[in-house]
Amino acid sequence: MTRTPEVQPPGANVPGYLLPLSILATLFCCLPVGIVAIVFSAQARSKSQAGNYAGASQAVRRANISLIAAVVLGILTIILVFSLGFLGVILGALSGQGGTGTGGGGTTTAQVTGEEGSLRDIIPERVGDFQLQSVEDLSEGLQAGAEEAVTATYRNRDGVQLTYNVLAMTFPEQADEFQQQQVRAERKELGLQVVSEEPFEDEYGDEAGTVTVLEGEAGENTVTAVLWSEDNLYEEVVSEGDAALDFYEELPY
Repeated sequence: MTRTPEVQPPGANVPGYLLPLSILATLFCCLPVGIVAIVFSAQARSKSQAGNYAGASQAVRRANISLIAAVVLGILTIILVFSLGFLGVILGALSGQGGTGTGGGGTTTAQVTGEEGSLRDIIPERVGDFQLQSVEDLSEGLQAGAEEAVTATYRNRDGVQLTYNVLAMTFPEQADEFQQQQVRAERKELGLQVVSEEPFEDEYGDEAGTVTVLEGEAGENTVTAVLWSEDNLYEEVVSEGDAALDFYEELPY
């Protein structure tokens, strides 16, 4: 006589993986949906033990759906986070390469100096109509306490020559103080007068420092000096006539 095996109704046996996987999904994938999966897993077990196999079967189905949803949402979240991080790296690289502020602000100069570590690297070959002639270390700047100081000479096609000095100080306060000292010195030693002193903004529209313009007579010529500081950098342009102003406005950073 053949014995017919007992057939258990759906929901009689609750899968053992449901509750552990639901807990893991809650911890590592998606907390809200994972909690739902835990609730349905617990309901499936309790209903099965109570003999409510139909309710247990329905709870198992809902627990599986919640578990899958938690895992999928967790994976999508990870992909989104990595995508945003990668996009931020790309935008940061593009901003570092193109980082140009408005003319004459010197805004990106401090950033480039910090990355490349040399003032010579940020001296442009051409500024407007002016072509770079030479770049040398500025010993007076080093004596004044600068970590690095360079002086660059430019000349345009009309033969007008100007001097562009850049000093990298240790702290922004030193750059501001040195600018004030230079304004006093050029007023006293060269007889220049302050004709304007205005704040300038960086590429983000934030006030980054103050630019001071001085003018005066030196013999038969008018001398113009433009002085400004931004972050830890002090910069100045000196020329005959108003070439210094044109140079300042055409600076690529």
